Amino acid sequence: LYFREPNGILFEIATDGPGFTADEPLETLGESLALPPFLEPKRASIEAGLKPLK
Repeated sequence: LYFREPNGILFEIATDGPGFTADEPLETLGESLALPPFLEPKRASIEAGLKPLK
């Protein structure tokens, strides 16, 4: 999956098994922000800076 953000940065999201469902079930995939442990202390500020998806 490729997508470009408003400032022009191109992202590629790819995975080998086990894939996106390694840490959350398919039924709720994408409902919450998954962060690595070292970023959890900054969760509130990270979430505050996100723009809603359309």
